[in-house]
Amino acid sequence: MAQAFILNVVHFMQRSPKLAILLVLTVLFAGPTQAQAPGGELHPPRGFMLLSAARPAGEQRFLDQKGGTVNLSAFQGRVVLLSLWATWCPSCRQEMMSLDMLQNLLGSEGLTVLPISVDRRGLAVVAPFYRENELRTLPMFFDPAQKVPKGLQVSGLPTALIISRDGWEIGRVSGWRNWMDPQMVIFLRSLLQKP
Repeated sequence: MAQAFILNVVHFMQRSPKLAILLVLTVLFAGPTQAQAPGGELHPPRGFMLLSAARPAGEQRFLDQKGGTVNLSAFQGRVVLLSLWATWCPSCRQEMMSLDMLQNLLGSEGLTVLPISVDRRGLAVVAPFYRENELRTLPMFFDPAQKVPKGLQVSGLPTALIISRDGWEIGRVSGWRNWMDPQMVIFLRSLLQKP
């Protein structure tokens, strides 16, 4: 894991020295328990809405790169950060690199970043975007019919939902985020420690 981290820091240093420095600082200072109060209550980053009562994420269906249908339930057992985005959305485009870095950082700890593009042209526009931005860790998923946002009652992009290991939505955030912000990483790590 340390070797992979070092290789990714070198890769990000070539792409964006500022993001590479942020990645190193995040890893150094993001302790896993700082997002919890002494009673175990989570303190989400500003703008992040934890639901007072978790709700089922449902049986959402979307497409993979080969056009096959994927069910959200296929990811049960892992904490999922489901990101609804589009290539035509400037805020969405901005946060994709930090989502890629987040998957690289926390994927081995049990987080699955699940970016679902709602672009009507799907792979034809998303694949070039991934290449141009050197997104190497994130998988590509598509919902050209835009059924997932409707099923999850999402009205704007980007919107990210946190889905527990047993398939329940526990929180969401709308609008651009730097997913490598130390507070965000601390918060997500605290969620990963919960059974």
